[in-house]
Amino acid sequence: MLCCLLAAAIAMAQETLVSGGKNRNMIVYVPQGLPQNRPLLISMHGMNQDANYQRNQANYEAVADTAKFVVVYPDGENKGWDLGSDKDINFLLDIIDEMHRRHAIDLNRVYLSGFSMGGMMTYYAATKIADRIAAFAPVSGYNMGGPNTSSSRPIPIIHTHGTGDDVCVYSSVQSHLDAWVSRNGCNPTPKVEKPKSGPSSTTAELIRYVNGTDGVEVAHLKLPGKGHWHSNDPAMAMTNIEIWNFLSRWSLAAGPQILSVSPEDGCFDMSATNDRTFTFTLDMPADCSKVKANMFDGQDLINLEVQETGFSQTLTVCIPNGKTPKNSEYRLQLQGLYSEDAGKGGTYAGNYTYGVIETGETLVIDTLMTQDWASMRDAIGEGIPFGWNRVNSNSDGTKDEKHSGEANTGGCRMKYFTPGGDFDAGFYFSSREYNRATFTYGEVSGKELSLKRGHYALSFRSAYWNNGAQTNHDKFGLSLISVKNGSAAFTDSSLMPQGCLSENSDQKVTGSAQHEVVVDVLTAGNYLVQYSISNGWNGVVIGPLTVSKRPSQAELYKGEFLRTLHKAQALIAQLNGEEYAAYATMTASLAAVVDNVKDLVSIHPSDYESARQQLLDAMDPLITSVTSPAVSERSTSDASVTYDLLGRRVTPSHKGHLYVKDGKVMMERR
Repeated sequence: MLCCLLAAAIAMAQETLVSGGKNRNMIVYVPQGLPQNRPLLISMHGMNQDANYQRNQANYEAVADTAKFVVVYPDGENKGWDLGSDKDINFLLDIIDEMHRRHAIDLNRVYLSGFSMGGMMTYYAATKIADRIAAFAPVSGYNMGGPNTSSSRPIPIIHTHGTGDDVCVYSSVQSHLDAWVSRNGCNPTPKVEKPKSGPSSTTAELIRYVNGTDGVEVAHLKLPGKGHWHSNDPAMAMTNIEIWNFLSRWSLAAGPQILSVSPEDGCFDMSATNDRTFTFTLDMPADCSKVKANMFDGQDLINLEVQETGFSQTLTVCIPNGKTPKNSEYRLQLQGLYSEDAGKGGTYAGNYTYGVIETGETLVIDTLMTQDWASMRDAIGEGIPFGWNRVNSNSDGTKDEKHSGEANTGGCRMKYFTPGGDFDAGFYFSSREYNRATFTYGEVSGKELSLKRGHYALSFRSAYWNNGAQTNHDKFGLSLISVKNGSAAFTDSSLMPQGCLSENSDQKVTGSAQHEVVVDVLTAGNYLVQYSISNGWNGVVIGPLTVSKRPSQAELYKGEFLRTLHKAQALIAQLNGEEYAAYATMTASLAAVVDNVKDLVSIHPSDYESARQQLLDAMDPLITSVTSPAVSERSTSDASVTYDLLGRRVTPSHKGHLYVKDGKVMMERR
């Protein structure tokens, strides 16, 4: 699980997503070095086109690389879109949830665009899921039956269209603009500007109807003479830039949002003397007089000073003179971001460690709790696992309560599956005839969950139990609750399973969702893990839970870099002999990378991650080439035998040397 934190982002991939019980295709573009909490843009193709066609003409990757957002080009079934039911609406919602799960996208900054029939689908989605999409960008498409503005809220729209369009003719554009201007309460007299992505001589116009309800606006990018296509034309206007510049202004959250912070979240080895200033970049100016920032290490609170005055799109907060942070991990919190129209914006919570942290020769994962539910079958049957309590309850106080170790309870209970799947035993969980159900660990004497201050990973899998739950995209919740005061260190009510068991336990569990949530515990004590659900008889199956204490950021980034560096240095030393002359060029390339990064000292995790990736990029092809004899010559019956890099059987004897065992490269640490 941790290795995914250190891997480079995948740029472009053709992927499949199960939606409505069917495999749906999409192209996903993720910029290298994508931070968490970045936007998502979904771009839909026209009729008789596909995702690859849309990617080639829209070219949002050129903008995404610098603006750092995820782009998804989905494929419509039969090269079209369903404009009359919820099938493709649910597909869009599934894409949003999946991108949030995979890439931690900002759910307040999801944007939808589409070309031609995809533009029609964009307008249709505006009437169905305006609560999930921050802004809309139809291109060369509109409702053929006339405007429909039945959205749940005023919405920002930028409509792009060429005046020479002979498919979705331009003469119908203004009626749609007028309808949305009225719906959104915008000023009917527009501002007319030249798009910034074109030259001063451009004939293109950006027509803006501003000052709508909640500050929204309707914009129209008018492209004289252009036909039925995206028009990334530097002589007139770049539609990818203009659309993104408009969309990126909007968020479902009302006020300023934090775009970046320096030093970045997770910095370590920080100096109490030098590293005392933090700089935030916002997407709009904030009232500096209302900003509050502090640092807390579990005992001491340090209030930070804001350097700017008035309204500013940059915030600089400093540790005041006379205050010296201890060698400890601090939680930095910033809040009170208000825009000029008093809209309240986002908050920030980041972790920063003062004092140099030493790292070890191996990355150790400290697992505090894990359970083998399948091994409990003989004792509890279809009952309640040891350490857990289950309560189904109504608001009037009536409830059905079952306790740790009760056997064959009925209702929400254990289920057992054919071994060899994602999990062999799981808990069937639904509220059934009650309003709510909870499934809680930590209330049972002798099965307490005691946590120190730090970071913890809660890992488990889940699948839909019945088809109704999958069709409705039902969600469930997870909380980590302090026993002492009942406060939640973490809560998420929007967890979504994958795959569906169709109420049949006589099968292997496949295609389930992998959940790993990271929780910051600020106060040591006993905690409860609690799942919750309120979906009636629609249920999910939850696999066994593992609770692990995460290594420090220094171990994850500096430590992994240093361990990779030592492995690279050991490999170079081993390959100096004449018998490895065939690999001299590759070895020299690796040595050059080692020389470039070996003296790295930084407080930034991203610096260590980048340096480690450089080493891996130079090492991996070399290791693959040089160890191929050891791998290829190993027989299927000698998995315990160890080879040197040339495939000769040896007994490991040199600490720091690389060997091959069972087809895998290992480093001797004795």
